[in-house]
Amino acid sequence: MDPAVATVGAYGIETAVEAGVAAYFLIQPTLPLKAHLQHIASPTPLPHSSHSLAIIGDRAYIFGGHAQPNQSSPTSNRIQELQIPATDGTTAALKSITAIGENGNVPQARIRHTAVVARNRVFVFGGCGSSSSDSELLEENGRIWVFDPLDSKWLFLDPPPHTSFPRARSQHSSATSSDEKAIFIHGGKASDGSLLRDTWVFYLDEGKWTRLADAPGMGRSAVGLVCDQKGRLWRFGGWNGEGMVGGLEYLVLPRPHSIELPGTYDDSRKEWEVVEDSELGNSEKEKQVNVPVAKSNAALHHVSTGNGRDYLVLALGEGNSQAGEKRLLQDIWAYQLRSSGLSGAGVKDAIRDHVPGVSSHEGQWAPVDVTRMEVGGDEKQGGTWTGRTLFGSSMTGTKQFILWGGVNEQNEVLGDGWWVKIE
Repeated sequence: MDPAVATVGAYGIETAVEAGVAAYFLIQPTLPLKAHLQHIASPTPLPHSSHSLAIIGDRAYIFGGHAQPNQSSPTSNRIQELQIPATDGTTAALKSITAIGENGNVPQARIRHTAVVARNRVFVFGGCGSSSSDSELLEENGRIWVFDPLDSKWLFLDPPPHTSFPRARSQHSSATSSDEKAIFIHGGKASDGSLLRDTWVFYLDEGKWTRLADAPGMGRSAVGLVCDQKGRLWRFGGWNGEGMVGGLEYLVLPRPHSIELPGTYDDSRKEWEVVEDSELGNSEKEKQVNVPVAKSNAALHHVSTGNGRDYLVLALGEGNSQAGEKRLLQDIWAYQLRSSGLSGAGVKDAIRDHVPGVSSHEGQWAPVDVTRMEVGGDEKQGGTWTGRTLFGSSMTGTKQFILWGGVNEQNEVLGDGWWVKIE
């Protein structure tokens, strides 16, 4: 055979194989996501609800909350530190940390507050000192409490004098920007019982609060809130005083100015964008089986699976009651965000959009496919994945999160956790 002909033939085969491989990966669906669940227990009972959970490295920090159902006061202002177990174990080591601060300044015990992680520290805002009355909100004039795990001490950040700050609240939501330079507060319940729809940002480098656009519609509490890597603040669901609501909305966040003005931000007013109708009634929403039902107190996290592929993951929470009975959900959903244009995912999606019968799944919801559950044989908590509300949740890595505690349908305060690992 002519060598040139053989070379052309071999090249043709190689090209065909490469095309086949490329076609195979193009038709692989990006939804549904798959996940496996690992149960986590503590060596001694650690029931908590209405608390916060913040994870730094392999340590999870639990602050505030209730230990018993219908408890009127928070447990204490101690930090409960859990050492996240390795993959071959499901029992976390536990350490209780006494509140220590300069000149005795430490946060009061609280419930229904929020905590987020930035710069390897835990930032706590708001809450109330008692569940017996809305008037028990902690009036701290915009103060943020900061826990540093390196020395196990508290400090605080107060806004400068004569500057504005968010009013006291509970059952609000918080998030951290992807660059960890800003902390966001949204919604919640005020001391007069009204539900809020305001949005605030605290720039850590500037040390002050700035008010952003109010969300549309009625005020809400117990909203899912998270930032993505493209400068958008997302929210899902919540309680509007009449019932649970669903729907997805986002706010494009202010961007830093040029390098000539370091530390300053574009303060032009951006408005919230509605992705789905957030005011649909529960019965109508449930007819749309391709979206999550209306819910509050759900975990909402931003997950990256690599190559520019990003999702919002929504887990658990409380749905509208049925026949007067509390309805706690145990579902996990993923919403596929638009991929980065020049990323591997972006290139694939651009091709998929022009291939008949192939979808990029951008802007779509799908239930997460749970492939397996891991429960240790020495655990006493039962290790049952069940519906829960009033739990704490925090990311660990780019595609894993942990939740702890909460309340089940029997109104029992739970003392276990789950590690949700997106595959």
